[in-house]
Amino acid sequence: MQNPRYNQPRLKKWLRGKGFYVALAVCLLGAGLASWALIQNAVQSGDPQSQINQEVPSWDSSDTEVVEKPVTSQPKSSSAASNSQSTSSSQGQGSSSSSASAGQQSEPALQQTASNGVFVSPISGETINPFSDGKVIKDQTLGDWRTHNGIDIKAEAGAQVKACQNGKVTSVRDDDIWGTVVEIQFEGGATGIYKSLSQKVTVKEGQTLKSGDVIGTVAQSIPGESKLGTHLHFELKKDGAYVDPAAYFSK
Repeated sequence: MQNPRYNQPRLKKWLRGKGFYVALAVCLLGAGLASWALIQNAVQSGDPQSQINQEVPSWDSSDTEVVEKPVTSQPKSSSAASNSQSTSSSQGQGSSSSSASAGQQSEPALQQTASNGVFVSPISGETINPFSDGKVIKDQTLGDWRTHNGIDIKAEAGAQVKACQNGKVTSVRDDDIWGTVVEIQFEGGATGIYKSLSQKVTVKEGQTLKSGDVIGTVAQSIPGESKLGTHLHFELKKDGAYVDPAAYFSK
């Protein structure tokens, strides 16, 4: 049997060599066990900080834009494509034929209106600036781009201007650009707007007129179209839209 005193120097020597690392490992193990115990306690008690750390962040929807994913169309079979082409072709032929028939029907109606003399020209003369049909054109006087909603008929200053149809005067006013303006509500529902008139008009609001009655004379010049020379600016509205007056005058 070995003497305990004989083993003491060896134990001291071993503790001096490796005992430090054993003590360090024991300390780390103890710290780990303590941390684990604290975490378990926090989860069970519902610690707000632990819950915040477990939340997943999300983007603010106000700073993002939802874009719908485009749908990729599937290729059609050859038979389906041929059927689609034949259907669209027949529809196109039907629509073109219906448009042609509609045009053939509207044109005689317009010619019939003109030939029956329902509208007479407000003044005799050459049209020097036609109706633009909603398209913007360069204004020679004002220098800007705008639609020309009527026609300009060349005439001498002082030439008499007539009512195009039976109707009633709805407005007589002075305009800084167009001079004196007279509006007449015709029996057929259309409205004639006479601009570039002199101030010496012969009609007043509410007055009933017959086709061909004189309503005034052409002004010497107007600010809005002074570069065109003396002329009558005439507009015609049907169903609230501007139309080409020249198409409705009797020939």
